[in-house]
Amino acid sequence: MNRTTTQIKDQIVRKGASEIIEDLLSNAMFFDTQDKLHQWIEDRFDVNMLGQSDDDYEEVLEIMMDEVQDRVYEFFMQVQQGILEKAFLVQKSLAHDTDL
Repeated sequence: MNRTTTQIKDQIVRKGASEIIEDLLSNAMFFDTQDKLHQWIEDRFDVNMLGQSDDDYEEVLEIMMDEVQDRVYEFFMQVQQGILEKAFLVQKSLAHDTDL
């Protein structure tokens, strides 16, 4: 079964937080403010890669591109339907025009 972006995000968040907590515990580090913790994390870790595996980016990108393609397809199907409806209404109106 394919994972959703929400499932992937939740997994990355848990794994990234676990990496930080493991390092905090092994160094007996504790911070009294969130800002101090954030600064320590930014100094110590590549924040952009915390919790991520090599395949996570590609998996999320693939899921999101599929979603984008579905939305673009839906948009143009709505446009097509709108064109057909508009053309029908105009031709119906013209059929009643006695000057034609």
